[in-house]
Amino acid sequence: MDDTTIRNVLAKLTAICESRGLDAGGLVRYVEHGIMPGSFLTAVLEDKLVESAKCADDNNLPRLHMWADIMYNAVPRAARGSEQSVNEWSKAGGLRGVQQSHDEHAAAIAQGGA
Repeated sequence: MDDTTIRNVLAKLTAICESRGLDAGGLVRYVEHGIMPGSFLTAVLEDKLVESAKCADDNNLPRLHMWADIMYNAVPRAARGSEQSVNEWSKAGGLRGVQQSHDEHAAAIAQGGA
């Protein structure tokens, strides 16, 4: 994964959120760097419908279906779907962490390591 790919993923995510009048900030930080969002967005990422509805504010509750659409169409599969997936994505450092791990692994192979 290179910088161009990451920028494209984030641009798509931002554009989709903005086109629906949603604040993309927390979701973009999570996808890019693995920074955990608030309780509402975390519940949406973890596919916890009831928890999402309980945590939603007056602005997000009527837009819950939009958030679900964004999760399915714009958030990397590895970054969503369960509490375990969300925690692993955060621990990895998001797209930037995945990119760094890949680069370090490639450098080690190039130097003759594994």
